[in-house]
Amino acid sequence: MKSETSRKRLFADGAARWIVSAGGIGIIASILGILIFILVEVAPLLFAARVEAGRKVTVPGVGTIEAVLSDDYRTHVATLDERGVVRVVRMRDGKVVYTSNVIASATTLLAANVPPQTHAFAAATSDGRVMVKSMGFGVSFQGAERVVTPDETPPVFLELDPQRRRLEQRDQRIAIRHRCR
Repeated sequence: MKSETSRKRLFADGAARWIVSAGGIGIIASILGILIFILVEVAPLLFAARVEAGRKVTVPGVGTIEAVLSDDYRTHVATLDERGVVRVVRMRDGKVVYTSNVIASATTLLAANVPPQTHAFAAATSDGRVMVKSMGFGVSFQGAERVVTPDETPPVFLELDPQRRRLEQRDQRIAIRHRCR
C-alpha cells in the first residue's frame, strides 16, 4: 500500500512551517531590537560628561556671586551676591530687570546655595541667621509674547543664635541644608 500525502496537507504543512519560522525570526529580531535600543540608551553612561555654557551674561555691579538660579524657560537668571543683593537678568539682552537688597548693609553672607528642587536662595549671614528668599518667576502672556515676572516676596530670616554671633562653617552647611527642605 502506497501512502500518498494529499496536496492540501502538503500545502498546509509548508504554510505552517513558513509561519512558525517567520514568527521565530520575528521574535529574535524583536529581542535584538530591544537589546540594541538598551545599548544605545546606556552607551552615554560609559563616556565622560561634557557641559558647555549656552550663553554667558555679565551681571553689572555685582561682587562675588554666591548662588544662581533661572526660570523654567531659562530666559531670566537670578543671582545672589556676597553683599546680599539679588539681581534678575534677562538673558536676551543682559538687562537687569529686578534688584533687591535682602540683608542689612552691615551684614554679609557667609555661604549661600539653591536647595534642590526649589526656586529659592538660602544663605547663612554673618549675624547668626539663615535667610531664605523665594525666587520664583511668574509667567503671563501679553498677546503672543511671554512675560516673566520675578517673585518679589521678602526674605524670611531664621534666628539660629539669639546673640547673633557669626556661624561657624559647619553650622552654615547644616543650617542651609536642613532649614530649606
